[in-house]
Amino acid sequence: MGHYFAQEPASISQPQLINITFQGLNLQVRTDNEVFSKNGLDRGTAVLLKAILTAETADKIGSVWDFACGWGAVSLILAAFYPESNFYLSDINSRACSLATANMIMNNVKKFQTVQADAAAAYTGRLFDLIALNPPIRTGKIKVRQMLTAALSRLENGGKFYCVIGKKQGAASYAAFLQNLAEQDNLTYKLLLREQGYEVFCLRKE
Repeated sequence: MGHYFAQEPASISQPQLINITFQGLNLQVRTDNEVFSKNGLDRGTAVLLKAILTAETADKIGSVWDFACGWGAVSLILAAFYPESNFYLSDINSRACSLATANMIMNNVKKFQTVQADAAAAYTGRLFDLIALNPPIRTGKIKVRQMLTAALSRLENGGKFYCVIGKKQGAASYAAFLQNLAEQDNLTYKLLLREQGYEVFCLRKE
């Protein structure tokens, strides 16, 4: 069995249809082996989404980068609240990208695109109004820090980066790293939410 952060899954594909529920929203999605959280909406992503939807008060978010999208949970749920937004999904895992595309189509999300790419190689040259990331901690600290740095370099003026990390996954260390990046790049930093063992950070480009 390979890892969900592998470029090409080594396991046999066994797709399944599952139902997920979030804040009264019910969706049916496809998942598969060797894709993150194949059995449903994981707790960290649920906390991340709760924080985003609580913090965002605008009627529309122009562009959303769902970074390390997995089967597309973040985009699918945000699209239900912000149907006019443009969603850009990326993941290193080819199976995840195929599932994310299928799930967006199945749930009638019209304005999206998906690309298989590693870190900053996705959507080169494009800036975003909102970037959301539940990083693959098991890839190691160096890789996760590269992803955090890449995300912050891709914010529009006024854009926000939301990231969730588990307390047991080293949230305190990553918080210090994000605070340092914020100071270097003149971004505002905030610990937005602590819940169920997870912490959500928000960095804004002024």
